Amino acid sequence: MSTIDAYPSTVDVLLNNQKYSVDPYQREYKWTTNNVLELIEDLVDAFEESFDENDERTKVRTEYDRYYLGSIIINRGATPSSIVDGQQRLTSITLLLIYLQNKIHNDADRNDLNPLIRARTSGQVSLNIQVEDREECLKNLLDGNFDVSYDEESASNLHDRFKDIQSNFPDFAEKKLVYFSDWIRYCVDFVKILTDSEERAYTIFETTNDRGLSLASSDMLKGYLISQIDNNELKHAVNDTWKIQIDKLRQVLGDSYSQFFREWLRAKYAVTSSTKRDSSGDYEQIGKSFHKWVRGKRNKLGLRDDAGIRNFVEIEFKSHTNQYAKLRKAAGRFEADLEYVYYNRWNSLTSQYPLILAALDPKEPPENSLAKIRAVSCFADIFVTYRGINHRRWAQSSIKSTMFNLMKEMRDSRFDDPEDFGQYLKDIINRQYSKPFHNFNRFSLRMNRSFIYYFLTRLTGFIEYELTKIGGMEGTYLSNRADIDVEHIIPDKFSTYEEEYETEQGFKEYRNRIGGLLLLPSSFNRSYGDLDYKPKREHYLGNNMLAQSLHEQSYERKIGIPKLIEKYGFSFEPYSCFGKDEIMKRQKLYKEIAHVIWDPDRILKAAEI
Repeated sequence: MSTIDAYPSTVDVLLNNQKYSVDPYQREYKWTTNNVLELIEDLVDAFEESFDENDERTKVRTEYDRYYLGSIIINRGATPSSIVDGQQRLTSITLLLIYLQNKIHNDADRNDLNPLIRARTSGQVSLNIQVEDREECLKNLLDGNFDVSYDEESASNLHDRFKDIQSNFPDFAEKKLVYFSDWIRYCVDFVKILTDSEERAYTIFETTNDRGLSLASSDMLKGYLISQIDNNELKHAVNDTWKIQIDKLRQVLGDSYSQFFREWLRAKYAVTSSTKRDSSGDYEQIGKSFHKWVRGKRNKLGLRDDAGIRNFVEIEFKSHTNQYAKLRKAAGRFEADLEYVYYNRWNSLTSQYPLILAALDPKEPPENSLAKIRAVSCFADIFVTYRGINHRRWAQSSIKSTMFNLMKEMRDSRFDDPEDFGQYLKDIINRQYSKPFHNFNRFSLRMNRSFIYYFLTRLTGFIEYELTKIGGMEGTYLSNRADIDVEHIIPDKFSTYEEEYETEQGFKEYRNRIGGLLLLPSSFNRSYGDLDYKPKREHYLGNNMLAQSLHEQSYERKIGIPKLIEKYGFSFEPYSCFGKDEIMKRQKLYKEIAHVIWDPDRILKAAEI
């Protein structure tokens, strides 16, 4: 007789020296950036409510608050046991563990995580979750090979979600990182449901997923609001509006549409954020159970009567879902009028959505709203870039306080004229970054590689547009990441350059400076990447204008590079050889171009109607 058993299980119990397969009917790893970012934010927020720098490490395991990640259904009748439901979450936790292992420096602490990711069985070391088309990707990530591309959908998605973790996980010090890894192991809980047959396991899976046993928070919020309405006609109207707007969100976010509610409520209504002594902050409570938060704040939200609920749903909710759906579409597809929204999404700046919503007024003219969207997204792009070139992260947890305070400030600052609003945003960025390019000489490929790619994309696209008036090249580069490489102008041949650089470390440091890099098709890198500079620069003439500017032929036509020198005073010059001095001259050139692209005056331009 087939039995069913259920046990509470920590991540450590579930994964430590365990082996699992994944059933074919749900084999693909499908999590999106939104899923991963929401998981990171929830885990980090829960951990930080307990963390204290002065705690003994043993306290993490015994006294820190716990976090529940749902149920896992496992068919123990298979060999190895197969995961019937829960592999998306377990795989994402595995990616997080790999990230932590790569970031932790202490060997003993790194090795502690090994049995949760891969373990020895019968003398063979293999991954704990065994899916053939993922093995190469996961092993590369474990070995620190982060920039490999994959043809398989599941492997490619795994790689992209790991990059999301890299870009968005907070910059914890070593001690905090180790405590967090202990907390993940021992304080993150699942309910492990075990069966002896695939048929019984699948029956449980169907029951859990197809019979509506759990309502989404948005459904519970709708139910609560409708239950508070006296007028039957209004009840039907609110229900109809809700369904229409949720469908719009589903079209752009799929089943992750509840993220809208967190970002909207935080942007427009949250006032407080949790502290070590008080975990009841609006910001965090909205993240955990926004429907409960709304219910507890009904009077402050104006939900005292039918008129208040009508305003909340028919005006506020409807207007902001429409704007949010527009933003999410622009984030997924380059649109010239909303280019900065796309750029910020590429840089994983999820804070841009609540920041923009905070600035919008449902009752203002549509053209004012559009101007504000452009201005805030431009502001956010400059904010990210200034942080990036100054070696500062912009992961949600790193900028949470800054962004939340900005949301509250924008929400309460009413500007009838979008251009006045643009000036307000420009003043903020100038106050925060009086010397944004102060550290630019140190800017190199050692930083966030994804951001380096983005930075070069913007420089390359700007020069192309200035000389050809062909716009949108940035969107082309960003949407075709797999076909474009960051190209080192100098090949990786220390022996050729050792007289000038003395040490191999010094050679690598200069070679990786931003001034020694270009953006070129992957096919070029495969064909010519190993050539020395002199023969290689002849081939630059067939590529983008930033690459061509290394060759004197690009200066022969006055409408070419000389036009930019005359217009902006850029220090373009061709080079017959390329060493230390030339790299630093290109570094200076890139700084000059960046000054123009990310000039805060662009916020004023973006805010024009």
